[in-house]
Amino acid sequence: MKKCNIGLRTLSLLLTAALLCPTFAAAADTGTADWDDISYEEYRTQGLDGTVTEAEPYTFRVKAADALSAENATVEGETLLCPADSRAAWTIRVPEDGYYRIRVCYQPVAPDDGFDTAMERRLLVNGELPFKQASFLSFPRQYTGLENIETDLSGHDVRPALEEVEEWTTYTLCLPDYDSGDMLVHFKQGENTIALEGVKGVMRLSWLEISGREEVLSYEEYCRKHAGALDEPTSAETLEVRAECPSRQSEYTIVPFSDKTSSAVSPSDPVKERLNAIGGDNWMLAGQWLAWTIHVEKAGFYKIGMRSRQNQFSGSYVTRKLYIDDEIPFEEAADIRFYYSSGWEMTIPGGDEPYLFYLEPGDHTLKLSVTLGEITQTINQVESVLSALNEDYRRILVLTGTDPDPYRNYRFEKLIPDVIEDMEAKRTELKEVSAKLAAEAGGRGERTAALDNITATLEKMVDDPYMIARYFQTFKDNLAALGSWLLTNRQSPLELDQLYVAPAHSPLPAGDGSFFSNLWFQIKALCLSFFEDYQTIGTAFTEEEKESGRVVTVWTATGRDQSQILQRLADMTFSPAKGLKVNVQLVAAGTLLPAVLAGIGPDVTISAAVGDPVNYAIRDAVVDLDRFPDYKEVIKRFHPSALTPYQYRGHSYALPETQVFPMFFYRKDIFQQIGLSVPKTWDDFYAMIPILQNNHMDIGITWQNAMNCFLYQSGGSYYNDTLDGTALDTDK
Repeated sequence: MKKCNIGLRTLSLLLTAALLCPTFAAAADTGTADWDDISYEEYRTQGLDGTVTEAEPYTFRVKAADALSAENATVEGETLLCPADSRAAWTIRVPEDGYYRIRVCYQPVAPDDGFDTAMERRLLVNGELPFKQASFLSFPRQYTGLENIETDLSGHDVRPALEEVEEWTTYTLCLPDYDSGDMLVHFKQGENTIALEGVKGVMRLSWLEISGREEVLSYEEYCRKHAGALDEPTSAETLEVRAECPSRQSEYTIVPFSDKTSSAVSPSDPVKERLNAIGGDNWMLAGQWLAWTIHVEKAGFYKIGMRSRQNQFSGSYVTRKLYIDDEIPFEEAADIRFYYSSGWEMTIPGGDEPYLFYLEPGDHTLKLSVTLGEITQTINQVESVLSALNEDYRRILVLTGTDPDPYRNYRFEKLIPDVIEDMEAKRTELKEVSAKLAAEAGGRGERTAALDNITATLEKMVDDPYMIARYFQTFKDNLAALGSWLLTNRQSPLELDQLYVAPAHSPLPAGDGSFFSNLWFQIKALCLSFFEDYQTIGTAFTEEEKESGRVVTVWTATGRDQSQILQRLADMTFSPAKGLKVNVQLVAAGTLLPAVLAGIGPDVTISAAVGDPVNYAIRDAVVDLDRFPDYKEVIKRFHPSALTPYQYRGHSYALPETQVFPMFFYRKDIFQQIGLSVPKTWDDFYAMIPILQNNHMDIGITWQNAMNCFLYQSGGSYYNDTLDGTALDTDK
């Protein structure tokens, strides 16, 4: 263990600018824009031949090692090792024009730097990008390690470290952000070429497969298929599975947490931390999944129950896909709904008439995947409406400016009658969408508020065009709210506590505890809280461990929540890898200096003030980090400017905890409309200003960012060459 005394927070002096528009912010873009790119939804609805016909059932498989061409890829037997800079192409044949699925068998390869980022590839069909989302297709990794949760010497549960599962996985390419199911790609009759270009991550490929339409049974057909088993009574016992202990999961960030709101949550303790639930905000994006292994003793039909809580979307529901052994058993299992509830509930797919799942004896995998369900089409529809209303907003903006006179008659009905007609059409469309959502959820609520607000504003503007100027600011705010609505409704958070696999006629426990059991649970929690030690964050260590020097003491003054997260990260990753234990201690601000003077300071402190490293270094109170042999390797993680504030007389005394830098944002649609391109030089930047201002738009950039840009581009610096004084008195 190489000790360091101070690791601190800094701001890197990276050079960028920010460009803002009167509407809401848009996504950043790192390269030149290709305005001819079409989205996947446009690709599906327009198609290359004007149809959306999915091909008839058909399968064509090609071995990865039989690639037509392979750049920077290595053949290993019958597999192909594909680094991040590789490109491989294959020839495939299809019997007819149509849309086909692409299925890949791959194995993830752990990166050398230890950061398990998602693997991404670019898909090319016949040498071209079929749609813009095909430029960053993600191949998920799998993790395991939560099956056995242990406790520390203080009696609290310790979150175990996750490990990546490097096994062969069969994956059908999809676009989780659109949640349109399997991704369908158009191929012409005969021979086609398909290529995968590396973007990020290393992987091995075994084979690629092209398939046509796949039939999914309805629940009625599923029951008929297993009709012979309906008469077999299932006398097996109910299986209970801790949801917070999945055998597999798609994301490293899906971790269990402690819930003490109900006595029914299992396991529970009124004082000690029990990791007894999983999900929430860490399990809400389309495509994320959790899987559990269950063992069935007897064949027959079983129902599945889940103690769940969905307390974020009032008056609405979230959706999950249910897989049995990596297959959706029947069509209805792809749309399992969890309705709003402030407390825990027992959710049974099928409701009062539960869906029954036929299981053979042996091990089975039960998987729940996040999906947006029927709201997917609604989101795509609202996204299209928002794009059109943004165009209407800009048309009005050109006439009125950002601050229109509410008492002036701009004659909108004469100058932009097409805009008023479009706003009326979009008002009707949004009104229908809101009514549909209200009918599905059983009433209006959180998911309809933004739609109802903008519909009311549009109604006032369309019915009396003279009022457009008066409600223009409200219209702008409603557009921003509608953009936030889209982001929020692409999320589908759900918390799980327990899973039950029970015989068809067996009762399941209640989702929440009774009033009196919950009351007694809270009373015990209150009374015992007076005797619990809340100052200790880390694991309790024995005297032998402390004297051995194998315990690193870390001080932080941030907050208890942050300290607990830091301790858990150390327990999950650092301690197993290094064989050292970490003791995170939460201390009051200002404690470090007296402790150092008294000779009882910590080994490491984090989140201290930005000026502390040099102040302590002047007084020989800290260790210079560059004496450690791995220092040069570690500092490669940071931008060089981030280290400058912590260097003094040729030595470094801290590492940055965070790195913050400004970003350049721009609206691609506005650039396209006005005919602008991304600026490459300051002259390009200056030339954009009058063009945007003529269209009542502007550039937002702070003087601090501009000063840093010009200072460093002219060779200046805030510090002198020896880093023992400032350069504020120099000409630059």
